[in-house]
Amino acid sequence: MTATATATATATEPTGARARQTYYWRVRNARTRHRPETAAQAWHIQPGHPGGAYSDLGHELDPPAHNTPTLLSRSRPTGRRGDEQEFRGGCLACEWEGPVHSGHGFGDGDNEAVEDAHDHCFPSWRTLPPITTVEDRWAVPRSPSRWAQLTTGYPAGWI
Repeated sequence: MTATATATATATEPTGARARQTYYWRVRNARTRHRPETAAQAWHIQPGHPGGAYSDLGHELDPPAHNTPTLLSRSRPTGRRGDEQEFRGGCLACEWEGPVHSGHGFGDGDNEAVEDAHDHCFPSWRTLPPITTVEDRWAVPRSPSRWAQLTTGYPAGWI
């Protein structure tokens, strides 16, 4: 695909995680002028992340009541080397999108994008108390008092 064709395709994409996911499925299902095999080059919600369900007819009419982070990704052709992945954070409640991070995923590019999305949706998330030990990971959810102690400082909707 030429640079001009890429720019044209990108210019027609909607913004916002929910709109981008709908557009991605429309491309995959040949409901746009773009070839279905190019769908991975359109921004879409990374499989397994919030809002990543199948729909080419649109998502729920009402966005979530609070900001909800998700991860957007796309493939970019690089010539002989194959495709490069790009990632950016997104929000399911508004059209916010974070900066683009390149990488291969699995902690390379995608972590930064997820952190951007959490910074947007839960600005104080970095100060939340962590579950720091393997024992805590199993013990805390089984202890109502410890769970309450740990989660009282978390923002609404976080848990």
